[in-house]
Amino acid sequence: MTDHKKTFNIDLGDFGERRYKYKPLYNYLCQLNGMTWRATFSEIEDVLGLRLPNSARTYRPWWGNVATHTSRPSQTRAWMAAGYKIGDVDLQQERVTFMFGDSGERRHKYEPLYDYLCQLDGMTWRATFSEVEDVLGFRLPDSARTYRPWWGNVATHTSRPSQTRAWMAA
Repeated sequence: MTDHKKTFNIDLGDFGERRYKYKPLYNYLCQLNGMTWRATFSEIEDVLGLRLPNSARTYRPWWGNVATHTSRPSQTRAWMAAGYKIGDVDLQQERVTFMFGDSGERRHKYEPLYDYLCQLDGMTWRATFSEVEDVLGFRLPDSARTYRPWWGNVATHTSRPSQTRAWMAA
């Protein structure tokens, strides 16, 4: 079978405007280059250009570090895709700490895929391996061509393949 017939689907689902809502946070965290950021809610709102929802101020789990294929809060996907996790949260003082995770050295590798998927505006992309490689600018690892779980949709705070974070964040 030739490469052009090997295809996969990336279904971005129906996230509408929410998909882009936290992208400025993702971009900002990527620019920190692994530094811990202890931020006020106001500073986060400045980065986002919008007010955080009331639940961010009253509900500690809003700041959770779990993003799976069945539970994908868009804010969680933003910091996880950038290689961060939430540390301390002080709802009374309205402060939160973004701590760099263990996979940051790879966070930019699949960023072109994230950017491309965000431009698809919720559409399913049926692509060959070569088309994905064209977007990324490098050859996919052999495991992507031979090991189906490489394309899995699970990214949690304990297991975050960088390629999975790219399409889940989008």
